[in-house]
This record gives sequence, structure tokens and C-alpha cells, in this order.
Amino acid sequence: MGFLESIWNFIGCYVSEIIALCAFGIAVWQGYVIRAHNKISVRPHIIVEPIVQWNEPQVQILLENVGIGPAMIKSYKVLLDGEEVDLSVKTALTNMISALDIPEISYGGGKVLSNNDAIRQGKTETALSITTKEEYDDKFDNSGAHKELERVQILIEYESLYGKSFSAFLHRI
Repeated sequence: MGFLESIWNFIGCYVSEIIALCAFGIAVWQGYVIRAHNKISVRPHIIVEPIVQWNEPQVQILLENVGIGPAMIKSYKVLLDGEEVDLSVKTALTNMISALDIPEISYGGGKVLSNNDAIRQGKTETALSITTKEEYDDKFDNSGAHKELERVQILIEYESLYGKSFSAFLHRI
């Protein structure tokens, strides 16, 4: 028996194992390529959006993830007049809102995000919401409330599922 004949006999006996090993190698390589692609394309994008409703007694600051994939929160800071608000206190947002010079507040609150919270793709969170007691009419002017919100700043640092870091910042409304 020659060398070439013994190779063909070996291949003939183990053909199914050889095919399975090749398929396994291709599957591993394909998984690596897909993961590399996902690292590039899975990219959350948070927009900090002030909602200005000039003819209604309501002011909001919304956080919306318009990117692809969840945004994993790493740092969330709210500042009033450049001073960081201690969000570990349960009434921190309520105290901050009461420090604003907005008359007749009937509701003030929002969601405090902490480390390892996430904003899902397409999801919107209310960072701050203020409603005044004034009744809506054609002469209602909420410009004073909007002027006061210029004192509020929000800074968010977040990551994609693959650890790439991003930030979003609201400086002025």
C-alpha cells in the first residue's frame, strides 16, 4: 500500500468527522465575525430633550434612547446652578424643584437613574417633570418656568453592551 492510498483510506473512514470538524471551524469563525460586527453596529444614543409647552402648565426633560441596543447607565448627574444635586437623598428632585422659582407647582418629580440602570432601545424616561397649578387658557404663559429650567443641567455617561462609552449632556434649555 502506498502513502497516497493510505491517506485516501483514512479520509474515507473518517469523512463524517472531517466534515463535522470543518463545519465547527466555520461556525466559530462566523461567530467571531458577527460579534465584531455587533461591536461596531450596536450603539445606543441618548437624547436629552426638553419639552417646551408654552401654552400648557407643564415642563419636562426627557431622556430617549434612539440608538441601537440598550444604554447601560454608568453615571447620572443633575446640577442646579452648577452645583451637583445629591441624588442619594430620596427627596432630592423634589427639593431641587422647590429651589426653582416656579410659582404654584402642583407636581414635581422625575426618575433618578443609577449605575447599571438601562434605557432600552426606543424607550423614553422622564428625567424631570413639573406641572403648575395654573389653569390652561389662551393667555397662559409658562416662560418663567422655562427660564428657571435653564439653571438645570443633566450629564449622563453610558455604555453599549460591548463596553463602548458615550455621554449625553443638557446644558441649557
